[in-house]
This record gives sequence, C-alpha cells and structure tokens, in this order.
Amino acid sequence: MGKVLVLAFFLSAAESICLAQGWQGIQPLRSTCDDVKKALKVDKCEYPESIYHLQDETLTVKFVTCPCPIKCDSAYGGWNVPFGTVAGIIRELHKPFSVTNFDITGRQWTNLTTDMIGEVLYDDNQAGISLSTMDGNITKITYYAPLQKNKDLLCPKCSTAKSIAKEQRGSSWLHGYGDLSFEEEKKHLDKFAVKLQENGLDSIGYIVVYGGCRSTRKEVQQHSQRSKRYLVDTYGIPSSRIVIIVGGQHESFDIELHLRKRSLPPPRTFSSRYPAN
Repeated sequence: MGKVLVLAFFLSAAESICLAQGWQGIQPLRSTCDDVKKALKVDKCEYPESIYHLQDETLTVKFVTCPCPIKCDSAYGGWNVPFGTVAGIIRELHKPFSVTNFDITGRQWTNLTTDMIGEVLYDDNQAGISLSTMDGNITKITYYAPLQKNKDLLCPKCSTAKSIAKEQRGSSWLHGYGDLSFEEEKKHLDKFAVKLQENGLDSIGYIVVYGGCRSTRKEVQQHSQRSKRYLVDTYGIPSSRIVIIVGGQHESFDIELHLRKRSLPPPRTFSSRYPAN
C-alpha cells in the first residue's frame, strides 16, 4: 500500500468539469511516477498501484508494469508504453458531490443503471472518465486512456491461429513451466528426453521459450541453450532433433516443451512483439 498521506485537496465545481484527460496534471499513458510524486508531493510510487489517503478521498494510481503483455484471449494485448507509466487513476470520494458538476447531458456520455437501487454509472469514453453515482451524488471517479484516441499506443494483436485439427495428430504438448532453478527444470527435461527417445528419429522436440516482461533477449537465449545442451550432453539426443523457438513475451518467464512429427510445422507461438532490450 502506498504511503499514507493527509493532504488537503479541495474540489470546486469548476475544477471538476476540467478533470477529463487526467487529474491534477496526472494523465493516463502520458504521466510517470515522477509526475505523480510532483503532483501529490510524495517521495515514492509503488507498483502495480499506489494508494494515497487524502483528506477527502482515497486515490489509487495504477501503473503499467508489463509493457505489451500477451493475453491472446483479449481483443488487444495492452499498452506499448514504458514500465511505470500511469495506466489509470481512481478517486474514491469520502464526501460525495452532485453529478450535476459534470455535463452528463452531453452526447458523449452514456449511463447504466445497476442492480443496486440508486446507483447509476456514467461514462465519457472520448475523454476517458467514468463516474459512479449513488442517488445523484458521485462516489467514485475513474480516469482512463480513451481507446480511440490512443490506438497508436496499443500493443499489436496476438498472432492468430489457423485450424489445428491436423496439427493435433502427431503432436504433443508435454510440459510447461516457469522460471525454475536448473535442478527443478531438469526434472521436466528428463521426461522430455524420454519421450524424444521413445518416438525415434521421426520426431522433433521443440523448446518454446517466452521472456517475462523485464527479460532481455540474451537472458532468454542463454536459458534455452542451457536446456538444449543438457538434453544433448546427458541423453545423447542429436542436436538437430531439438529446436529452440523464442516465442516472444509473456507477463512472466515461460517454457513449453513440444514433441512433433517431422512432417508437421513448428508449434504456434502466441506473441506479437519482443521487448527491445
């Protein structure tokens, strides 16, 4: 939890109308921790979110901690901005004020009545601001990055998959694991080696490796080469039967072990961009 503060921020009606595109100079996808510290007069930020207790509200500042995370079940993969960029701001008001401080009658505003009696949600997706109201008073204000205005900062979509019906015949996904110690990883590689030996020369083993959001390409390559070297040196498996695929980036370090017939294409990866470092 972020540093507890007791700061006096007095909200006027005129000020509240001007809060679209951010708050107190803090703007989603534009501001950083330094901007937050300057605006709030605090000495640090915490990731993935900092919580500040002000006199009249609780403020949560969310940060991007994994640029371009790969989430292939989503329409897009996140924001292509540096680590520590402000992702959004949430203000939970201790002293709610009237929703009439915002021009919610404007065309850009949409509203939704929830199951809770008296609660209405308003959203302006052009400006990137949403209001949670109860009985006509605002209880929470959320500032976010409008999708339409920030398309240039979206991560590339995940690679799309072709039909895998044919690929499923003659292919096996054997093991998946994260950033383990080498001793623990060997247990997975031992099982992989046995399968490679059982299936003979007609099969290829694939080591598919994904770096975490802070991994470098060099680290990923060194890790995968170590795994391949272990299989070759310990079990005598020909180097040509083990193929390394650097799949790209996941939110955390991942390795997948696949076994396929030589006639099949390599396993598909679900990544769109590797970090530049």
